[in-house]
Formats: sequence, C-alpha cells, structure tokens
Amino acid sequence: MAVVESEGNRERHPWLFWVSLLALVGAAVIFLVTRYGPGASGDSAYYVMGADNLLEGNGFSRTSGGGEVKPITGFPPGFSAALALLGLTGLDLFQVARTMNAALFGANILLVSILVHRYTRSIWPTLLAALATLAAQDMVGFHAWVMSEPLYIFLTLSGILGIVVYIESGRLSVLVGVGLCLAAATLTRYVGLALVLSFALAILWLSQTRWLRRLFDCALLAGISLTPVYLWLRWNVAVAGTGVNREVIYHPMRPELIRAFLSAASSWFVPDALGLPLILRGAISLVLALTIPAVFAIRSLRGGPPKNEEGWRKKNIVPWILLLTIVSYLAVLVVNSTFLDAGTTLSAPPRYLLPVYAATVIFFACVIFRLLEEVSAQRVVRFGVGLAGLALVGMYLPGTIEIVRDPIPEIGYTGLRHTMPEVVSRLEEVAAVDPIISNNPELVFILIGRPAYMRPIQFDAYQLAYREDFEKQVTDAQTKLDQGAVLVLFGALDSEEKLVLDALHVTMTYTSSLATFYESAEAEND
Repeated sequence: MAVVESEGNRERHPWLFWVSLLALVGAAVIFLVTRYGPGASGDSAYYVMGADNLLEGNGFSRTSGGGEVKPITGFPPGFSAALALLGLTGLDLFQVARTMNAALFGANILLVSILVHRYTRSIWPTLLAALATLAAQDMVGFHAWVMSEPLYIFLTLSGILGIVVYIESGRLSVLVGVGLCLAAATLTRYVGLALVLSFALAILWLSQTRWLRRLFDCALLAGISLTPVYLWLRWNVAVAGTGVNREVIYHPMRPELIRAFLSAASSWFVPDALGLPLILRGAISLVLALTIPAVFAIRSLRGGPPKNEEGWRKKNIVPWILLLTIVSYLAVLVVNSTFLDAGTTLSAPPRYLLPVYAATVIFFACVIFRLLEEVSAQRVVRFGVGLAGLALVGMYLPGTIEIVRDPIPEIGYTGLRHTMPEVVSRLEEVAAVDPIISNNPELVFILIGRPAYMRPIQFDAYQLAYREDFEKQVTDAQTKLDQGAVLVLFGALDSEEKLVLDALHVTMTYTSSLATFYESAEAEND
C-alpha cells in the first residue's frame, strides 16, 4: 500500500488489533442491515426447513403443503446442519442465521487479513484487504441473507490457510484438518469440489516432499474430503432416487447469464459508482484481471524453483494456491451452468462469485505488494498504488451505505413481508386445515412460516423437459381446491400459469399487483 516498512519494523504494528476492530465493525454492519430480519429467498426456505426437520428428527428434509415430509436432495446439508446445531439453543432459526452470518462476516474479514499479512508482513496491504472485504456491497449484502455462501467462504479461507501451513510444514495432522474442512465446504456447497482439485494441484506443484509422498498426500486429502460427500450422495439415492436432483444435460450458458457474470466481476475492478458503460468497464476489468496474474505467473515460473527452492516457495505458495482456487472454482461454475443447472437465474452471479471475490482480494493485495518490492518501486509509486487501492475501496461504499440505510429493497422475501402487509394478512387468514397452493411456495413460507404446495408444472426448467404427469398434477390440485385449498399466484402471470388457470375450475377472490388469490369454483357454487 502507501508505505512499505523495513522488515524489522513491520511486525511492530498492531495489525491484529486493527483488523479485529474491522471484523467487529463488519459483524455490527450485518446486524444493522438485518434489523428487519435476515434476507431470504427460495433457497433460504429450504435451508430453514431442512434445519427445522433436523431438529424434529426428520432428517434433512422439507415439509410440503399438507405436512408431508420429503427429503431435500437439491441442496447439500451443511448450512442447515449448522443452523440446526445452533438452533438447539431454542432460538428462532432466522435469528440464528442472522447471528451466525454476522459472526461469519467478521471471521471472513479476519481470515482475509491473516492470509494477506502472513504473506506480506505489512500492515498496509493487510488493512486494505480487510477494508475491501468490509466495504464490498455484495459481501455485506449476502452475509445479511439466510444463505450458505458466508459459511462456504469461511470454510474456503480456512482451508486455504490450512493448505498454506501444510505445504510450509509438511505436517500430516494439518492435512487431515484441511481434508475435514474441504468435506464440510463441499457439504455446504457442492462447488467445494473445486477446492479438492485446486489443493491437490497445489500439493503436486508446491510441496517440498518427494513425489511419492505428494501423491500419497493428494490421495489422503481426496479420501478425507470426498468420502463424506460420496456417502451423502449415496444416501440421497437410497431415500429419494437421486443424488442432487439434477440431470446431466448439455445446455450452453445463455448470453444474458454470461453478461451477468461478467458484469458482477467487472464491478470489482471498475465500480458501478464510476458510471462507465458496461463494455468499457468490461475491457478495463479484463486488462486488470489478466495482466496482474500473468505478470505474477511469468515472474514466478521464470524465477524458480531452482537454487533457492525454499525462498521461491515462500514467495509463491499463497498466490499460486489462490490462483488455482479461483480458476478451479470458475471452471466448476461453468460446468454446473452448462451441464447441471439450466435454471440459473440472472440474480445468481453476484452471489455465486462471492468466494472468488474474497480470493481475488487476497491475491491482488499479495501480488501487487510483492511486485512493488521486487522492482524496488519508489516510495511515491507505492504511495500512489496504495492511494488508488484506497480510492477503489471508497467507490464500493455508496452501494453498501445504501443497503445499511434502507435494507428492505435488498433483503428479498423478507423485504416483501414488510411491503405487502395486506397479502400477508390474507395468507394468515387461510385456515390451518386448508392447504395453500402457489407458484412460489418458498415465498409463502418466508411470509407466514407455513409450507405450501407447488402449483402444477408443465415444463421442468431444471430437467429441460415437459412433465409427463402434468394432467395428474392438475387433477390433484383441483381435488385439493375442492376440499378447501387456496391458490395464490404471485406477480404477473406467465404463459404456463395462465395454462394452469385454464385447466383448473377456480374463481378469483382477491387481486393486487403483488398477488392473486383463487378458490375452487365448485366450492363457491356450493
């Protein structure tokens, strides 16, 4: 950053005090943003249902509209298991998630700082990395949601720190701990498989042990981290007939989805506050995102590992591990969106890229600091680079401050609970014995804490196929409606929902711009 101290002076700075203070500020910011409740989406409903059923002894499952318990296979169980464990205190699970993710934000700021300081031994890049984590709008925004990303980022950063310590020390006990951390990460988000790949490559490339030992270590790491995941998927197949509720089908990423990913990533390098056109932002971001890693890789590969192998590794372990982690993660995301998840929404990329952002902050702080040292940059150059970094972080703040000032538009379904009180009131008036059918059962759960049935589905967006049982779904829904169920459709009707309404014998009982309620026409006639 601005001033690079001599080696003897660097350790005198109370860096840990300052980054701990920033971590506490981060936790406080999350509590402030979630003063109306933690943000929630459809995924949040599954996580909370899963935790609730774990506490009830029903396993990792969801509750359907009539109280039927069904296994959850589309989500890994890690985040729900953590909620359930903390839920043993008897606290409301949404408040448990709020507290846990606030603590995780503080912990993630601390881990980013520890990794940067371990490499640079300087307070300035350490503080700058901590501030970049604290100030980023998406980091604040999604740590305020009932989502698995905060826990996944914590496990990822913990794993990175662990693999760094292992490669430096060669202690098998540390490697076992790393394997357990990766198992927990993958059972929190399946994209954690990328960590197993990147860490295995790091061992092969950076370890100081003999090749036979490196191969053994890779096998040990894979065995510890993947065995629990394999057993979990086998359990899903046994109880539900599917491992992850996905079919392997080739479906190229939609152009608008690619643009959403690029837009989210470009905002890290060229913040939205600058108001530049997307194409210009993308070009500048691409230059920065590729140039610094390329310069690092060229200098690293040209300079080692050779005469001073230990010194070369000391300078390259952390950046190479981060680079391998970023590339592996992005590769798994592309595979997921191309072959497994055809229903990736345009709002997902900023959330999916959060772990990459955390790793990118650490990588750039470490590499730019080291490059400035290696070229013996003048004090004024270092000051200018540090000032530019601080200005970049400052441009993150407007969006983050806006979230803190008015979080309701940024907390998803939780915000809707405050903006559509009449709809909430009408939902609460539905008798407990009368099921609710909806085009968004998860929203019903978030609004009133009650499970609902999904309306009939003709086209499955995940399987990319028309459902053969559509007519049976319609018949079942009509039977429920005739017995007193209420159909609730949120938002503007799409073509499939209009088809469902045409197939059902229902009459409208309430409508607004936010939701429409229907009951059985037969029941109305009676």
